[in-house]
Amino acid sequence: MANELFNRKVIIKTDNNITLKNDDFKITFSVPFDDDMEVNKAEVTVCNLTDSTINKLQRNDVITIEAGYGKDTGIICSGRITDVKNIHNGIDKETTIEITDGPDLSSKSLENRTYANGTKASHILRELANRLNLAIAKFQVPNDVRYTSGYVVDGSITEAMQNVAMHCGVGCYIHKSKLYIRPITSGDDLQFTLSADTGLLGSPEAFSESTEVTEEDLKYVSRSRMKVVYGKWYIIEKGYKVECLLQHRFQVASIVNLKSKGINARCRVKAGVHSFDGDFKTELEMVEV
Repeated sequence: MANELFNRKVIIKTDNNITLKNDDFKITFSVPFDDDMEVNKAEVTVCNLTDSTINKLQRNDVITIEAGYGKDTGIICSGRITDVKNIHNGIDKETTIEITDGPDLSSKSLENRTYANGTKASHILRELANRLNLAIAKFQVPNDVRYTSGYVVDGSITEAMQNVAMHCGVGCYIHKSKLYIRPITSGDDLQFTLSADTGLLGSPEAFSESTEVTEEDLKYVSRSRMKVVYGKWYIIEKGYKVECLLQHRFQVASIVNLKSKGINARCRVKAGVHSFDGDFKTELEMVEV
């Protein structure tokens, strides 16, 4: 495996029959991912492409980035091309491809959409997802809140979905152009322990994030998820920020065991970045579950 770590592989493919490999071109990339409804924007730069290849890179083409070591590779980015830019840097011509992992939904809204008394959160989430025309990869709402006094969506659909999801204790996010709705404590168990022996770089940095819960939201959010601070209710998340050698298996909601000095925790990946620019690494924010 030690020798494989030096055999870095990057493969870029489009639905226009283009395949680019780091064996043939200098390639760098930055691929962010997180558990919210805003689309993520990735960038990949390839040096010294021919004009004919550049001309084939068209807006809205489907594109994937596969990365890893030797034969152990996987897709870390799947989306559509939103822009292609070319600059000269010394003797090199650099082509930067901008990619989004889903449609821009920020302008999608509703005006005073009223749901009847007793409507379940799952019904609202499914209807709003249908209005966004998103393919659903996972839909799990174990704590299906019932809105006894009804519910009103007035404004951003994505914000409404995240609010309803928060009431139920589920995550609601877009990843690789698909919608995921599932409990914030569950995910895809990789049965993997991240440690110094398996690619962990440096020491994990502990962090804590708090989100104040409004009086209206207090009607629905489980008290077990919250903590009172100076008379106000907060949802508290604790976890670690880590860096490791690039690992294509790590994505949103990956369940990973983290082991370092003084730390032995089971964590869910909340956000991260796969990158290649000299270093071939993955940065992660992981919350304890």
